[in-house]
Amino acid sequence: MTSDEFDVVVAASVQEGRWPNLRPRGSLLHAPLLNHTPVDAEVIDARKQVLDDELRMFALTITRARKHVILSATAGNDDAPSPFIRLAQGIDEIHTSSAENADQYQLSLRA
Repeated sequence: MTSDEFDVVVAASVQEGRWPNLRPRGSLLHAPLLNHTPVDAEVIDARKQVLDDELRMFALTITRARKHVILSATAGNDDAPSPFIRLAQGIDEIHTSSAENADQYQLSLRA
C-alpha cells in the first residue's frame, strides 16, 4: 500500500449500509458454509472483523488529506448518514456543515 497524500480527499455517499458495509466477505456463494451452520457468536465475530476493516479503511481515507476532507451523505426516508460521519465530527480538525437549515436551497425538477 502506498502512502499517497492529496490536498483534498472526497468520500461520497458515506451512507448507513454502504459505509460501513457489514456484509461478511468471502466466496461469492459462501460455499464453505454449506456444511456448517454458524453459531451466533461466529456471525457476530465475522461482522466485528468486517466493521474493524471498514473503520480502518475509513481512517485511511480521511488521513490521506493534507488540507481538506469532504464527506457527503444524505438523510431521508430511505437513507441515513453513516455512523462514521458522526465519528468524524468528533475530530477537532474536521469542520462539518449540514443541509438541515438549507430550506432556501430546495431544488426540484417540477415545472
